[in-house]
Amino acid sequence: MPSRKIMERSVRSALYAFQETFLTEISDQVSQKSKAALGECLADPRGSHGFLRLKDDVGAATLDNVLEAADRLAFIQGLDLPFGISDAADPSWLRHFARRVEGETAYEMRRHAQETRVGLLVLYIMSRKSQLIDGLMDLLIDVVHRIGTKSRRKVIGRIAADIEKVHGKERLLVDIATAAMMTTNGRISDVIFPVAGAAKLKAIIDEHRAKGTLDARIQMVMRGSWASHYRRMLPSLLSVLKFRSNNESWRPILGAQSLITRLNEEGRRVAPASLAPEGSVPRKWRDTVFDHRGRLNVISYELCVLTQLRERIRSKENWVEGADRYRNPDDDLPKDFSEMRGNFPAQFVSNWNTSCAY
Repeated sequence: MPSRKIMERSVRSALYAFQETFLTEISDQVSQKSKAALGECLADPRGSHGFLRLKDDVGAATLDNVLEAADRLAFIQGLDLPFGISDAADPSWLRHFARRVEGETAYEMRRHAQETRVGLLVLYIMSRKSQLIDGLMDLLIDVVHRIGTKSRRKVIGRIAADIEKVHGKERLLVDIATAAMMTTNGRISDVIFPVAGAAKLKAIIDEHRAKGTLDARIQMVMRGSWASHYRRMLPSLLSVLKFRSNNESWRPILGAQSLITRLNEEGRRVAPASLAPEGSVPRKWRDTVFDHRGRLNVISYELCVLTQLRERIRSKENWVEGADRYRNPDDDLPKDFSEMRGNFPAQFVSNWNTSCAY
């Protein structure tokens, strides 16, 4: 029987041979064009698509960070890598190789044999793809939330500054009604104004109008912020993020996304209202999205759709292709869920009763 050291050496040798064979097989599936791009990535590690840039996090929710993250993701998607291999390989091995590359510098990566170097870089970039998608979605969610929060704060501040709150409106209404009933045939200037002056009545009207149009005013401020600054990120986002849904009732948002992409490519600011998928414009957005001629305002429609998409993504009603945290919620179910669905409730009750017995 061989000694313990000999057995350990044999295991290490077999493990090393397996890793080298696995990385070589991956390298053989990569085209020469993609290998050249990976070589440039290591040759200029600080470039826009360099090795160190691919390692960077997406950063804070700013327009520049969104554009940079979208550019890095577009570079990865254009490499034509064998992404399907991740479905066949054990996830623990993929994490092992990703951690190995994470701890190496560009110089150390270049010192590997070509097959090993390409295989390691491919596995790492494949793992970074889902992380970049998640990070880009975090930025999108944060940007839309920030636009809405700042706009609401700005509108409420303006209302507080412009409108003096009128106290005692109920008492004032009683006084006006009493005066009107006592002099039914009198003139307004003789009966009403002595009880409630014109300035106070105007303040009441202004306060009511401000409260009734709060959502519309917030949406208009949001539109200005979106159109003047953040809107530049939309083409880049829609080109690299693929939204999906398993629920038919939420499909209008996906149709709205396709419409937004087409209208952006055509450079249109307004469009016929009939183009908007039914159910893609909530009631509170209609006055902002549709103008007085019944046309679709493209900029307002973009913001309307992104606001809904943010809520749907957070609740997993919509998901993003290739993401990890924002992945298809069906992937979180057991693989035999559809076949064993009827048995799961009984098993849950049985396990619950067993745990309660202890």
